[in-house]
Amino acid sequence: MTHRKRSRFFARTSGTWYRLFGTVEVCLGVVLPLLFIYPQTVSKVWLLATVSVAISVSAALKAFWGWQEQWAIFQAQSITLAQVISEWEISMLNLTLESPETKKQEALNITGHAANKLFGVLNQEHETRFHQVQPPEMVIAAINKQGRYAGVDQAVQQQQVPQQQPAQQQQPAGPGAAP
Repeated sequence: MTHRKRSRFFARTSGTWYRLFGTVEVCLGVVLPLLFIYPQTVSKVWLLATVSVAISVSAALKAFWGWQEQWAIFQAQSITLAQVISEWEISMLNLTLESPETKKQEALNITGHAANKLFGVLNQEHETRFHQVQPPEMVIAAINKQGRYAGVDQAVQQQQVPQQQPAQQQQPAGPGAAP
């Protein structure tokens, strides 16, 4: 029950923030062109700049916090949790109507199946939020794979090559030696 309450709470708060900042963004986006029409407001650059910055900040906060995505995730999670718990409750009620000798094992199987579904639902939230986060080792490996340090490696190799070339030039070439 706690996870259902948590999902509903986060769905409501994310939805509220998304709607609030979306409304601010749309309203100010409509007002801004109107401010350019009136001569009194065109001369007030600070007003135009403030409205423009407010629109940008609203859009940036919505994008950064991902309130729309969080709203969808938590709302879907709340519905799925309610479905899994309801299915479990119905299965347990049906179990009471069956013969008593298999009830314990069947109840354990039904509960285990429901717990696996619940874990999957809660794991979905984690995967959705952190699927792009990678440990530092993977980031370093990806950078090395892309060759971002190739320029540094080449510079180090070039410093080593001139030191090796004079030693090769000092050796006299014999009459039958290959070039």
